[in-house]
Amino acid sequence: MAEKKRPKGPFTASFIYTDEILEDFMAVYLIKKQVHPGTRVVCAAGGLAGILYFGYALYTQGMSVARIGYLMTCSLLLLVAVAGGRDRNDGTTDKYKQYYAGRKVDFRIDEEGVWMQLGDQKNQAHSAFSQIYSLCESDRCFYFIIKGKAYYIVSKAAVSGGTAEELRSYMQTHCQKKFLHYKV
Repeated sequence: MAEKKRPKGPFTASFIYTDEILEDFMAVYLIKKQVHPGTRVVCAAGGLAGILYFGYALYTQGMSVARIGYLMTCSLLLLVAVAGGRDRNDGTTDKYKQYYAGRKVDFRIDEEGVWMQLGDQKNQAHSAFSQIYSLCESDRCFYFIIKGKAYYIVSKAAVSGGTAEELRSYMQTHCQKKFLHYKV
């Protein structure tokens, strides 16, 4: 049986953060923050049912810490369903656009992880594969998420050392995660 060919690396990418790349990031970031419609329906149904049940229990059976806690939890579920995460700009995308717009960046992805260096800085940022907790992509870019709001943004068009498909496979293998694809 033929052995599956494993991408080798290292991969590199050198590019300038353009408005198009940063707008792509802003779109992915805002889509990623949204709560899935199915989840919203479940939260709404559970929250409303819980509010009615525990509200009635509180009214008929009296005060208890558990009933009050359950009632508050159900109220939060209802709030998640109503809010859904849409149109809540937390300033992250504005900070990225302000900081990165027009700046040159160099990436290297090898057996030790992901390295990033902005053109005018002496130090490099480095993250081992174990520090990358999520992989996302759009048609234009790859996003390697390090912390809640820390992203490595890599333009697919700038990837060298292999194709974008090979880099996707390499990252999925090394991070042991699948890419989430976002249509923007």
